Amino acid sequence: MKTNGYYLEIFYAPLASIISSILNVNFPYVFLCKDPTIFISKTVDISFISFGFLLTILALIIQCNPELKSRKIYPRLILYNKRIVFISLILGLVSLIFYSVYNNVCDNWNLTFESFYVFFLIWLILDLIHFINIFYSLAINRDI
Repeated sequence: MKTNGYYLEIFYAPLASIISSILNVNFPYVFLCKDPTIFISKTVDISFISFGFLLTILALIIQCNPELKSRKIYPRLILYNKRIVFISLILGLVSLIFYSVYNNVCDNWNLTFESFYVFFLIWLILDLIHFINIFYSLAINRDI
């Protein structure tokens, strides 16, 4: 049986991201981006740093205490890590391609791209914060 915490874990970040994107479309000054070049450059940095961090954490989880591997939370933790790794990879690659292809990002920047970045960046940040909380709560309990 799935708990409320499970559904919250699965759906709160995408829902918050959708709400943020809708806010960005309806009220463009909520997430005002004065210089998209810097924003995309920092998105590349944040995405790939979190990608490397999450793969390192995955290595720690795989090498963890055998008692944790027998618990129900282990596959859930691995799948959650996988989800965030793919989100950070997608955001990083799209940002890198967009930043590399266009000479002047400001000329090609529009509300659609901005909403896309807001959606995935909010999703990445919320999932990353939640994952770190889960990981450290397990580490405090000496499961990892």
